[in-house]
Formats: sequence, structure tokens, C-alpha cells
Amino acid sequence: NTASETTLAGQPGGASCGNEDFTNIPASANNYTTRTWSNNNVNWTATDARTDLTINGKAITVRNGDLTSSSVPGGIQNLTVTTSLKFGNSAGTFNVLINGTQVGTVPYTSTLEGITTTTLSNINVSGNVIIKLTHTGSNRVAIDDLSWTCFAPLSTSETAKEKSFNIYPNPIKNTEL
Repeated sequence: NTASETTLAGQPGGASCGNEDFTNIPASANNYTTRTWSNNNVNWTATDARTDLTINGKAITVRNGDLTSSSVPGGIQNLTVTTSLKFGNSAGTFNVLINGTQVGTVPYTSTLEGITTTTLSNINVSGNVIIKLTHTGSNRVAIDDLSWTCFAPLSTSETAKEKSFNIYPNPIKNTEL
């Protein structure tokens, strides 16, 4: 894996906001338990998880649990993640929640060691966000290369196209709105 990016507040909308490559997960272990670590200024918790299986370098493998971030600044526009079925015999999905609201699903194939990379677009949540991937069932699925872009609010050129756009007070005083 290449050098990872630092999660920063104030990144422009649509710019890379965060990246979790699982480099700092706890030591390799094949038992399922709660795992915690920090990387790129984000604290992570994975429940019912093991740390000995890989996709592209280190990965976290979740059975019947979830992967949750601490609060991350900058909002979220798009999220990309890679999954791979390690044990089990059926395809399935992770639910993706942002601040507790489901915004989409991330699939994994029924092929053992098959790799699927998924991007969820137009999530568009501003401010601080908590990213959570949840999984139920007995399949054991590795997660790697999780990244997201910052939320991109409407620009003034997009807002100006709206007929109901008004400036108050009018005229503007001391260049203040």
C-alpha cells in the first residue's frame, strides 16, 4: 500500500477526505472479537472481527458484526470500499450507515477470495460523520481500502440558477451577507 492520507477538516468538496488501509489494525489473530485501532486521525472499532486475513495488504474480517469510525470532519460525498468473502458460500452485503442512517449497501460475491470494489456516490452528508458498515450472518468477509471524499455543497453558480435566489439586505453593506 502507498502512504495513506490524513483526514482533514476543510478539504474542498469532492476532494479525498479520508482513507483507511487497515495498516494499524491489531496484531494478526484468527479469533473473532472486538478490535480497536487508530489510523489517519480516525478511531475504528470492528466487532466480531479477526485480523489475520488479507486483500491488498492488511484487512479486517467481519463475521456477524460491524466496522465503525469515530466522528470524521468534512462530511462525505462518495465512499469506496473493497470486500472479499473469506469463509462462507453465499453472496451478501454490508449495510452502509452515515450518522445512523442507511445510505446504501456494499456487496460481496459468493466466490471465495473474489474481490469486489464498490463506490457509493452522492451520499452528500455535511459536517461531522460517523461511517458504519454492518454485516449479519455467518459469512466471514474481509474489508480493505476504505476511502471517502468530502461533501461538496452547492456552489454559488449552481444556486444562482434558482429563480427564488434573493440577497438580503439589499443593497449589501460592507460586503457582508
